Amino acid sequence: MADFGFEGTWKAELGVIVETNITNGADTQVDIAQGLTFLPNAGVTYITCVITTSANTRIEIGGVSSALSFLITSADKFICTLSHDRPIGLWGVTGTPNVTIQRVII
Repeated sequence: MADFGFEGTWKAELGVIVETNITNGADTQVDIAQGLTFLPNAGVTYITCVITTSANTRIEIGGVSSALSFLITSADKFICTLSHDRPIGLWGVTGTPNVTIQRVII
């Protein structure tokens, strides 16, 4: 597994988003604020996401994914922090992977 630099526990979990059957060779946009009933700060709120996948998937943080976006495999955990109003772009590479996005406060 690739190590992206986080060791420890979460202060709180904001919920999990599971995107199923990500299309191979096409962009899928995920709204990371979906289902949140509140945002802790006025204006921009940053959300940390822990992303895993069942098969090879390309990820674009805050934009549209493509065949050139960052590749993660089923052995990886990808951790990123982005503004609540920015999407995560997903691009299936192998089959139609399922992607889990765990939203946390660290």
